[in-house]
Amino acid sequence: MRKFYPAIFKKYCLFFPAFFLFFGLCCFTLSLNAQTINNITVTGSPVCAGAAITVNFDVTNGTAPDHYTNATVYQAYLSDNAGNNFATVGSSFSISAAYGTADGNITPGLTKIITIPAGTATGSGYKIAVTSVTPTSTGILGSNASVGFTINAQIVPSVGIAAN
Repeated sequence: MRKFYPAIFKKYCLFFPAFFLFFGLCCFTLSLNAQTINNITVTGSPVCAGAAITVNFDVTNGTAPDHYTNATVYQAYLSDNAGNNFATVGSSFSISAAYGTADGNITPGLTKIITIPAGTATGSGYKIAVTSVTPTSTGILGSNASVGFTINAQIVPSVGIAAN
């Protein structure tokens, strides 16, 4: 048994520390790289289809070169009335702001006005999500979406003329 222990120790003594070092560095690196979009809120609800809402959100820088800047391109998405199945709403956009320049800096209070499509059905569980196209934001679409809000059908005025 005495000869067996040193042989096993010699064979695996570098493997385990190297494995845990590699695993730890991978996890640490992945957690630092993620740039995120958070705290998405919607004001102007309830809203009629075809009307505008204000979307506010914060961004957090990942590690360089994945920093949010005035050149960042964002895209907004509107869910169905159950808060699922997100689809693009409006065109992509940029926001001029005083973005933080260091890794992990948070830039709060970014604002975009978005128009709800005119044919949107009435419902109370709609959500807005925002992603960035450049740099690409991480995460699952909708995982950081706003809380549900209400959209009412578009009001179509009608005029009737009656003869006396």
